Amino acid sequence: MSIQQDVACSAVPTAKPLVSIVIVSYNGLEVLRPCLESLRALTYPRADVVVVDNGSDDGTADFVTSSFPAVQFIRLAENTGFARGNNIGIKHATGEFVFILNNDAEVSSEVIDELIRFMEEHPDVGMVCPKVVKYDEPSQVDSLGLATYRDGMPRGLGRGESAALHRGAIEILFPSGCACLCRREVLEDVGLFDEDFYLLLEDADLGWRVRMAGWRCFCVPTAVVRHRYSTTIGPYSMMKAYYVERNRIWVAIKNFPLRHLWKCPYYTLVRYAHQAWAVGRGEGASACFYKRYGPWVLAWTMMRAYIDAARGLPTMLRKRRELAHARTGSAKEIVDLFDRYGMSARQLAQTT
Repeated sequence: MSIQQDVACSAVPTAKPLVSIVIVSYNGLEVLRPCLESLRALTYPRADVVVVDNGSDDGTADFVTSSFPAVQFIRLAENTGFARGNNIGIKHATGEFVFILNNDAEVSSEVIDELIRFMEEHPDVGMVCPKVVKYDEPSQVDSLGLATYRDGMPRGLGRGESAALHRGAIEILFPSGCACLCRREVLEDVGLFDEDFYLLLEDADLGWRVRMAGWRCFCVPTAVVRHRYSTTIGPYSMMKAYYVERNRIWVAIKNFPLRHLWKCPYYTLVRYAHQAWAVGRGEGASACFYKRYGPWVLAWTMMRAYIDAARGLPTMLRKRRELAHARTGSAKEIVDLFDRYGMSARQLAQTT
C-alpha cells in the first residue's frame, strides 16, 4: 500500500489544502525506511510525498521505488547539500503547504492535521513546527523550534526539557528545518533555502527572512515528531562545527540590522568565553567537541570557517542588498526579536 493511498486519496471529497511533504536523504536508508513507514499512518486526507535522494549509494533508490511507488522520487547524481535538495523537492511539490521533514524523523499520525488546523486559524502565521522529541527519550524535548544567540548562533529551543510541560501553542523565533510546515505563498514571498549554505543553518536564514517579511512563527506541541538527532553527519562532527560557524556569520551578514551587526564580534567573544567555561565544567556541546578532538583541531576548524566566511562576504553583501526591500519591520523591531525569543551565551554554552 502506498503512502498516497493511505494519505491522499483524491477520490475522497475534502476541502482541506494539499500538503506536500519534502524529504531529503543522503545514504540514510536505515532511517528513511521508518520515516516513510510513519507517514502511512497519517490521518490528514490530502498529502503527497517528495523524496529527494542526494546521490546515495546505499540502495535508497531501489527501496523507495519498489516499496513506495506512489512517492515522487527524485534521484540526483551527487550530494548537492540539504539546502539545494530541499529546494529541488519544493519546486517539484504542488501543495499549498510544504512540510519539510528530516529523513531521520518519524511523525505522529495527526501531525499534519494539528499544524494545518493552527495555520487555518491564524492567517498571519507563515511557518509552524511540531514538538520534536528525542527518539530514544520521547519524554524529553529535542526542539520546539530555534532560539538564537545575538551573534547568529542558533540552538534548539527547549532541548532536554520535559515534553509534558509543553501543551499549548507558543510563538517562537522560527522553526527548525527538522520538521516545519510553510505556506507556499511565504516561500514565494521570501524565497527558498540559500543554497550557498549547503548544509546547516539554512533554516535559520530562511526563518529570519520570514520574520523580516512580517510573518509570525509558532510551535504547536499537540503535533509531535520523534527525531534521531544529527544522524547524517553526527552530532559532534568537525563538518558540523565548520558549517555551523561559517553559516552563522552569513546569517548575520545577510539578515541583521547594521545597528546590531557591528556588535556581533563582541557577542561572539562573550560566547567563546562562556563555551570555554562550559568546557572546563564538562557541559554542553563545546565540551563534547573538545573531548573528542582537542583544542588544536577545534581552533583550525574555526579558522577555516572564518576564512571561508570571508571569501563568501561579497556574495552575502549582495544578497543583503537584495533582501532590503522585503523588510517590513524596523531595525528596532528586528533587534527586539532577540529579547523576546533569543538565548543567552550561558544558555547556549550549556546546551548539547
